[in-house]
Order: sequence, then C-alpha cells, then structure tokens
Amino acid sequence: MINGLITAITSWLVLSCSDSFIQSKGDDYMCGRYFLYADIEVIVDAFDLDQELEYEKRYNIAPSQGVLAVVAGRNAYKAGYLEWGYPVFYEGKAKPVINARAETVSEKQSFRESFAKRRCLILTSGYYEWRPEGRGKQPYRFTKRDEGLFAFAGIWTRNPEKKEKPAACAILTKQADHFFEPYHHRMPMFMSIEEGKKWLSYHDDELTRNSELKLEAIPVSAAVNNVKNNEPGCIEPITN
Repeated sequence: MINGLITAITSWLVLSCSDSFIQSKGDDYMCGRYFLYADIEVIVDAFDLDQELEYEKRYNIAPSQGVLAVVAGRNAYKAGYLEWGYPVFYEGKAKPVINARAETVSEKQSFRESFAKRRCLILTSGYYEWRPEGRGKQPYRFTKRDEGLFAFAGIWTRNPEKKEKPAACAILTKQADHFFEPYHHRMPMFMSIEEGKKWLSYHDDELTRNSELKLEAIPVSAAVNNVKNNEPGCIEPITN
C-alpha cells in the first residue's frame, strides 16, 4: 500500500476487529474507537511526505485494525500502517493492549524501550467516547472546532508472533482534565501536528501537560456502536 517505508513500518491494512484486547487495569480502557477523514493532501503536506500513500477516509477505526501512523526517519518523516494492539507478554503469550499510561510508560518493562526508541504519531480527525445517559450510553465525538487533522502520541514495537503483521502500536493516555472527566477519567494524549513533531524528536517528555488543542464534544448516532459501520453517518451530530 505504501512505498518507500522504513523497515520498522509495514504496508498492510487489517479490516477486522477482535475482542481479545486487554488492559492492565480494566477501567483505564478508553479511546477504543476513532476516525480519520482528513484529505490526503493535508496529511502529505503536514509531514512533507515524499512517498505514495494509498489512503481511504475511515469513520469507525477499531482495535486490531491497521492505523495510519507517522515516525521520524533519519532525514524525513515516514508514514505507514501499524496494527492497533501493542503486544504485552503475559505467561509466555502476547496479549494486545491498545493504551499505555503516560504516567508510567517510561518505567514499565513492556513499554520503556519503545518510549525511548520507537515513538509514533497516530493520525486522527477525532475520537469517540461513550457516556452513561438515561438507560444507555450516548456516543460522543471529540474533534477540533475546525475539524482539522491532529494526532495521538503513540509507541510501537515489533511483534515476533505475527510475521505478516510485524509492527503494532498503542495510544498513550493520561488523567482526564475537567472538560473530559464527565465522559471518562482518562483521555488520550492528543496533540497538534507541531506538538507531535516534538514528540517524535524525543525532546518532549512532559507527558502530563495539556495540549494547546481545544476539542469539543458532540453527540452522534449509535451507528458507531457497531464496528461494521464505517460511513460518514457515524460522525453526524444528533439533535434532541
């Protein structure tokens, strides 16, 4: 799918979803669904990419799928697809984890080498979170007011158990601020593209600080609840 990649990132894209994902603390699981609908020209220009990208707008990205990520090469940024599900070994078997806590990522044995050597940006136009309302849960989308491109801070690693999908990633999360707390006590470590480039430079380790970005929460259709739904209707606002 993608030409000229560094060997660390592969060009496959998986379109399936698995229920086998774990978190070290179950209630920390969050940011399990997001979307990316930026125009390809915006992505290429943001990182001055000198490569061909086969790209499709997606409105309901889920764990185990291929996610578009950017890494810093020696002289240029490179983009490619990583499996969303970082392998953490437990009792001799790899279990995929979609989030890593920013507060401890530099210390945990499973993550610290990737934090030091294998950072990535996972590109996004926004993400979904569900809030209990009435007898059910209402999905909300979180986007920039201009609906522009931004990114999640991530780490990636090689998965020796998957030769066909050898590279996988996790999104960093941190304690929610006052705006996000009504929706979840954790929030993804999102950042502007310029902030993201600092993350990729390995010179920015203030992981608990808040981004300059301001997101807004908008209620959307329950269509997003089903991972098989991948249409623009997933992000359409609903009105009471």
